[in-house]
Amino acid sequence: MEIKDLLDKLTGAPVEEKMLIYVAEQTATTCSACAANAGKVFRVSDPERPQLPLHPNCACYYEEITVLQDEESVVVIPDETTFSTSWGLSELLALRNGLRETLEKKIPKPPRSTDHQANWLDMTWDWFFEKQENPKHFPADSPESIDIANSFSMKQVKAKFFSTGKMPKSWEFTGPGTSTGEYGEVEWFLGSYAIQNFQLKNGIATFTVHNTSGWRSGTRLPKSWTDAVKKSTRFEINELVTDAPRGEVLKTKLTKSMPWLLDIPGAGYILNSLPSFGGNWDQIYEVEMKWTQE
Repeated sequence: MEIKDLLDKLTGAPVEEKMLIYVAEQTATTCSACAANAGKVFRVSDPERPQLPLHPNCACYYEEITVLQDEESVVVIPDETTFSTSWGLSELLALRNGLRETLEKKIPKPPRSTDHQANWLDMTWDWFFEKQENPKHFPADSPESIDIANSFSMKQVKAKFFSTGKMPKSWEFTGPGTSTGEYGEVEWFLGSYAIQNFQLKNGIATFTVHNTSGWRSGTRLPKSWTDAVKKSTRFEINELVTDAPRGEVLKTKLTKSMPWLLDIPGAGYILNSLPSFGGNWDQIYEVEMKWTQE
């Protein structure tokens, strides 16, 4: 007897209802508002349900689940994968060819960069197409580290330091900069980040900013990119990606969704030859800057 049939028999055929579970990335830099909602389940029509994204570069999302409800119990049954169980070598080859076609065309560019010293558009490119070494170190005199030192987020970190006297540990999005327009490319690319090895001497601070760009890290892509992927592969981009090491994103996603693929002769070779994009990319920025109260 199927599990669902057994549950029906035991509970008197409970009512099925589609609901949404709040999924939040659990890292050291996850903001308190996102962390507080993690794991909560909401009805789709619930007017009190948090509207996502909560803030710029918010990595949270809702996952649809099926809930069987009766007077005594609530049983959660995960939705089935979007992939068909009839998948075989031909479907894998078609997906690989579609992705190669998409990525070879250099997906349309997002909006132009602003007047920062570094080219943060190129940084997005390097993350998405998995360029550059991993981890990537940026010295204090690099344009990227200088942009961070002059960023809106760092001004907020300094203000908190001088108001509390506590050593800074991180930058977290809180939302106000969205309406004021003070967020720049640094905030939009990095999202939340960790501050390590903070030292202050004679009004000069030295420290390390550590950031990971991954699929759930908060990095966002323009619609033109996601449309291009869907046109070539017939899949929404979120159906093809997951947080995974660089070079292994799509392989990781498919084998999680369809573990039986590994039993098909020849599938392992094709999985290993699949192009990868959006893999986790660690950046380490060394920052040296004046640290005086403004």
